[in-house]
Amino acid sequence: MNESKSNLLKFFLVAYGLPILLTPFLYIANKKGVSTETFPLAWMFFPACGVVIGKLSYKSVELKKWTKIFFICFVVTTFLMALFAILSAFLNAKFFIYGQNILLISMSLLAFAFILYMNVEERESNGLGFNINFKIAIKFILIYIIMYIFTIIVSSKITGDNLPKIQNINFLLIIYLPIQFILTSMLFFGEEYGWRYYLQPIMQKKFGLRLGVIFFGIIWGLWHAPLDFFFYSSSTGIQTLVNQIILCIALGIFFAWAYMKTKNIWLVAFMHCLHNNMYGLFTNGELEGIQNLTWKDVLISALIMSVIYLPILLTKEFRKSNSKVV
Repeated sequence: MNESKSNLLKFFLVAYGLPILLTPFLYIANKKGVSTETFPLAWMFFPACGVVIGKLSYKSVELKKWTKIFFICFVVTTFLMALFAILSAFLNAKFFIYGQNILLISMSLLAFAFILYMNVEERESNGLGFNINFKIAIKFILIYIIMYIFTIIVSSKITGDNLPKIQNINFLLIIYLPIQFILTSMLFFGEEYGWRYYLQPIMQKKFGLRLGVIFFGIIWGLWHAPLDFFFYSSSTGIQTLVNQIILCIALGIFFAWAYMKTKNIWLVAFMHCLHNNMYGLFTNGELEGIQNLTWKDVLISALIMSVIYLPILLTKEFRKSNSKVV
């Protein structure tokens, strides 16, 4: 087996193997009625950990000092996050939630310190570079916010739900969001370094720029399956999973567009953070909570997401030849 295939196998064993190992403990916590908040936090570290373990085991490429230190610390943090999640199913869950948050903030701050110590070439060669056109970054962030708001408006018109009132929008959370991202960046790096930096280009080379992203969205959605049954939903796991796949295809298209245009993993990680917090912006900081969806909800979601996100596949980034996928 060549090195690239070996690393792909390591990626799937970690990115999907660790969630499978944690699922029985998630199930136990769910049935006991204790908090399961530790599990999605650990989950988000797994994709990047799969990539990092592959890079640490490279025989053909010698990692430089600060890259190696960062990657080793990330792997250790990942397994501690998983351990805390497991223990939370049997012991005081709040203690391990606090422990995870301390670990997350510490690793996020250390990560930026390690990456800043790297030279530009070292950062760029490992997909960690900060270089980006600020105007382009703002453009993608604003486009996403507009699309999100438009999705809410269309959904409200179709379902008859009331639109969030302007006075309920917590603008302080908007100001706080960049700070929150810095303090929790490893969560979103954990997903995006695995999904966008590593797996997306592989899928696009195999299936083409458009189909590759769609198939990738399905894989990304299925990765959430245990969470859909035992965290996000109390009784409609199948509907939640299908809706998750639809959402991951839609977001996967948008995030792919941004990453193909900028080749900057931090922009996509920030937009992932933005997405996870957008609901709270419109509900004065309240979390979304358990989702018990009907098939009607899923169908409406599929129609809205298709109309809003599929046209992105017609942009010039998706019309390039596969040979230009890096």
